[in-house]
Amino acid sequence: MFIDPIAIPAVFFGGALGGATRWWISSALPPRKGTFTANAAASMVLGFTVAMAPMWAVFIGTGFAGALSTWSTLAKEAGMLLKERRYARCVKYLLWTLAVGVAFAGLGVMRGNAAF
Repeated sequence: MFIDPIAIPAVFFGGALGGATRWWISSALPPRKGTFTANAAASMVLGFTVAMAPMWAVFIGTGFAGALSTWSTLAKEAGMLLKERRYARCVKYLLWTLAVGVAFAGLGVMRGNAAF
């Protein structure tokens, strides 16, 4: 198996930028809104990378979008809503996150194909 030697630093630096962006969003917005916003943005960015050259896709898609998305935080927040017996809010939160994530990924693909 061959791994391009540039891939590891590309993922590292993309991840550093994505993690810093996620931290900024989490600091600027309330918990569930910050997670929702970060995941929606990461979905769009990842969709956008579909049309990019492979190394840019690794840097931006795997590194940046991977670090920007907060799926573990989503699971924690959904678990807290379940623990608090706020079932309807939990289902709404998860469905909206899924629907917006898929829609934003599709929008990112369309924008990426138009740009490249």
